[in-house]
Amino acid sequence: MDIKVPLTVVPVKPGRNLAVIIECAAMNNRQKKMGYNAARELLHHLGMDDDYQPNAQEIDIWQNY
Repeated sequence: MDIKVPLTVVPVKPGRNLAVIIECAAMNNRQKKMGYNAARELLHHLGMDDDYQPNAQEIDIWQNY
């Protein structure tokens, strides 16, 4: 059918809250589609990514929260 389905591998150990883990993975996937990269933003806030410049869409996303 030539339909691309996003795939995320989630390592889960017994006793973890699977619903919350899946919800976070889904939100992260949605944000990536919208142009926001949480890992890059975290590195920027930690001062480990000096050349990072957020684009207008990323700024707009976080000003609405």
